[in-house]
Amino acid sequence: MHSATIDTIKTELKQLPPKQVMELLLRLARFKKENKELLTYILFESANEHEYVEQVKKEISEEMEEIDGLPGYQYKKQFRKIQRKINKPIKYIGNKSATAELYLHMVRMISGKKKNNYLATFLNKSAEQYISKIEKLLPGIEDDLAADLRKQLKQIG
Repeated sequence: MHSATIDTIKTELKQLPPKQVMELLLRLARFKKENKELLTYILFESANEHEYVEQVKKEISEEMEEIDGLPGYQYKKQFRKIQRKINKPIKYIGNKSATAELYLHMVRMISGKKKNNYLATFLNKSAEQYISKIEKLLPGIEDDLAADLRKQLKQIG
């Protein structure tokens, strides 16, 4: 099956009555958990984006603390799970400054960890990847916030 373009879908949705659009959205939400999460963010969380970002940071911090005592392999596995978990809110928010803030939080969490020989290179490489992601986002962020982010990155590294 070939999917339609966004423009085609947009024009088709404009022609439908609001009740039918709502039914389509509810049907879409039933198919995938990710669709439901996105609709939840749009309807309930997008009005207060800062609070949502703080909530995500808190969840990530708690999960990073939980994996502290795990052996190397399990630590890496759980860490990757946390990385995937942070990518969902970033995809939903779509705001470069909030994305950079979440990435910076991850860098702080990584740099605050005690690293044994087995995990040191893994965590350092992960931190470097987040730093490079932040640096790629900086040109699209307002100058004051970008300067603050650069300053915070220098303090960490």
